[in-house]
Amino acid sequence: MIRRFKTIHGLLVVTVLLGIFAAGYYFYFRVRESTTVFATVTIIRPEDVSTQAPFNWTHDWIAREIRVGDREISPFGEVKAQVYDVNSYEGGFDGRFVYVVLKMNTIRDRSGQYLYKNKPISVGSLIDVKLNSTAFKAYVIAVGKNPPQSTSKLLIVNLYGKRIDWWIAENLKLGSEIVDGNGKVIGKIIKYSSVPSYSGGIQTDPDPQKRDLYLQMKILVRDFHGTYYFEEEQKVKVHERLFLPFRELNIEELFVTSIGDVLEAQTID
Repeated sequence: MIRRFKTIHGLLVVTVLLGIFAAGYYFYFRVRESTTVFATVTIIRPEDVSTQAPFNWTHDWIAREIRVGDREISPFGEVKAQVYDVNSYEGGFDGRFVYVVLKMNTIRDRSGQYLYKNKPISVGSLIDVKLNSTAFKAYVIAVGKNPPQSTSKLLIVNLYGKRIDWWIAENLKLGSEIVDGNGKVIGKIIKYSSVPSYSGGIQTDPDPQKRDLYLQMKILVRDFHGTYYFEEEQKVKVHERLFLPFRELNIEELFVTSIGDVLEAQTID
């Protein structure tokens, strides 16, 4: 009986020691291979939103809930991710396009792949984020060991829109501005012209319901290897159409006709 008790006791001791060793090795491995990365993500469209909305359109109230410093914490109290930076842009229909820079605690596997919650994180991957304020799915657009450094430029662009509804033309004016989610002015009308619009057919009288619109604007853009992007993802080049969410209204019928000066600037005066 005593011998049997000693055998069971010995097995328990060995089991406990093996468990302690395995746990210690596991946590040692995680700490040793733990790597901090910065991921730039855009929140993707929630499942309750019509598929006609852009893939990264989300509710305005979700955008308002995300703040710098918000964290995702594991059940063991480990900080998995923290909001390093956040910005958003008007998306129409009470929605916004939201971009978040996450400081993430990842594990680097033997192949060099970063893992976040045991799933690969790389450009093009989808991740689930559960902050203390809100939860969302996001699309990864950049990953690096350092915070993203974007080069900001100020462009002078000329835009033209044909047969714009008269009430849209009348609500825009010299000095109309576009602001981002942090209240920073990122676009401003510096020249404005609205003229009668003709149908282009045999009708010679102007259409009283339509106007042709000419704008010159200052816009702040991101310079990515010589390609300019407005509001993170709108490419600025001749003949490209821009979605312009002014304070007064949103308009998406204007095309870039030319790009003038390119200046080094962080703000619009």
